[in-house]
Amino acid sequence: FPKAKEVWNGVNIGLFRHRVWYWYNKGKTKWYQFKLLDQIGFPFKRFHEPWDSNYDQLMKCWEKDPDSYPFIPDDYPNAEFLLRWIILQRERRSKGRLTAEQKQLLDKIEFPWDQKEAIWIRTYRILKKTPGWIPSSDSSDPEEYRISLWIRTQRQYKKNGKLSEEKIRSLDGIGFWWIAHDVKWEMQFEDLKTFVKKHNRLPQRQPDLRKEYLLCAWYTNQKKTARQGVLSADRLKRLVDAGLLE
Repeated sequence: FPKAKEVWNGVNIGLFRHRVWYWYNKGKTKWYQFKLLDQIGFPFKRFHEPWDSNYDQLMKCWEKDPDSYPFIPDDYPNAEFLLRWIILQRERRSKGRLTAEQKQLLDKIEFPWDQKEAIWIRTYRILKKTPGWIPSSDSSDPEEYRISLWIRTQRQYKKNGKLSEEKIRSLDGIGFWWIAHDVKWEMQFEDLKTFVKKHNRLPQRQPDLRKEYLLCAWYTNQKKTARQGVLSADRLKRLVDAGLLE
């Protein structure tokens, strides 16, 4: 690499080298700049070895919150750079530019070689930690909306035979609702319990209160199906146990 004051074709490439080192150590190197320089073997390790440094940061994320790993919190120092570094490791591995030692170290902290698989594992872990939670596709929260779409996708994949048996078993293990109709029933059931607890009464047919009106209609339908003997034993038991039916 060029010396401190070396000039080539009228360009002070020695000064450029120094500035790159300065930008890098200030955390100001852009992702695409780092990628291009890394491809030509730029010696970033003048002040410290970037690979070891980034690996240590990633390992701390894994140790601190294994359920969210490998997704880096937005407030984490140099979060964007570290995420880009993760992408770079995938590319370097695919091109055979990652050493066996580096790959072994990354495997040790369950490095997400496949981005789609990493998203699947993270979403699964979120649902596992929040049993009974039913994400809504109408939610204004981007994360809840994303998870609701993910759930819909898993149902479709299973229906089309595209979901592995291992993933099906994993989802079965956390009580995953494969049938959307079951999810709607659960949501209504939880809404009814919340309403009764809050107002100390059952919902009534009040046209000016649409949500209560719809909840009352659902509850009336449950009583009707229970009288007709077509409500499943499990649902009947849950309504009785909750004090909503006698």
